[in-house]
Amino acid sequence: MYQFYDMSNSVQHFTAQKNLIQGLFVHDDWLKICTRKPNHPAVRRYKICEQMIAQGGIIKFPENKDILPELTSILLDNYILSKVSGGNSASFSLGDFANYGDDKVRQQIASQLKEPDGFQSIMTELSFGAWFLNKKGFQLTATEDEGLADFKVDIDNYPVPIAVDCKHIDSNTNDTRYKKVIEKANKQIKRWKASLSCQEIHGIVAIDVSQKMLHTNNDFGKLLPNLKEIVNIIRNLLRKDYSYVSGVLLICDSFEMSKEPGDASSTSYSFARSGLFIKHLNPVKPLPSYLAEPFENQWGYEAGNLVNWKPREL
Repeated sequence: MYQFYDMSNSVQHFTAQKNLIQGLFVHDDWLKICTRKPNHPAVRRYKICEQMIAQGGIIKFPENKDILPELTSILLDNYILSKVSGGNSASFSLGDFANYGDDKVRQQIASQLKEPDGFQSIMTELSFGAWFLNKKGFQLTATEDEGLADFKVDIDNYPVPIAVDCKHIDSNTNDTRYKKVIEKANKQIKRWKASLSCQEIHGIVAIDVSQKMLHTNNDFGKLLPNLKEIVNIIRNLLRKDYSYVSGVLLICDSFEMSKEPGDASSTSYSFARSGLFIKHLNPVKPLPSYLAEPFENQWGYEAGNLVNWKPREL
């Protein structure tokens, strides 16, 4: 049965999403990216929003089935971008990133967003940063200083900071990449400790493996068995080496659809960005249980839509 979804404000919704994506770039840069880099993630997302607007805000089925996960991922990423930039996450307006690092950090963000790989890496960093901006009692400082981790996190009434380095893993990356990522992060965390002249520091490496799991569209609970191989690789690395890393936060996206259109009058679409925390067995500075708990049980985002279906008018 061919069906479609019609929502009165969906054109306005997709227009806001499209405008936020374009607003990440200055006008001339955006025109160059659209012309020279048509496979850039931002360009693809922009075109999907344009397609939805051209369809009058209607999600057609089965024609649009392949882009349903990306529609919900756009919603989640744009929420994060509006939040971390200091914009309005309710209306998906973009801010100027004034609350997120200094001028050097903002210039680096603008530069990296232009490149397809850089865009994915920045989204990993911003996902981590936005989560802490929402959490009471945590202050986050972003940096782009060469040789240092991406973030320093300070906690109210706790003297030891957390240095965090974020990495995005591509789909074609082999397993030796994890060792290189953790080894480099271990050095960067140690350097930050020296630069701060502090006696102790926690270290966390956030590794986004979503691109490695693109074939899996189940909820995160069902993703865990598929992540087992990567988890084992990281656990083996954290047994005794790289001890400035207190733990690794393994990040993975997942998409879930409650029911096929036609099986019910509505379908829930859910897109999650979840984290699985792997502790070092013998780190220089272990995380206390109450600081590890947010990474173990709380870290992550979820966005979605309830789609009400009705028969297509012929």
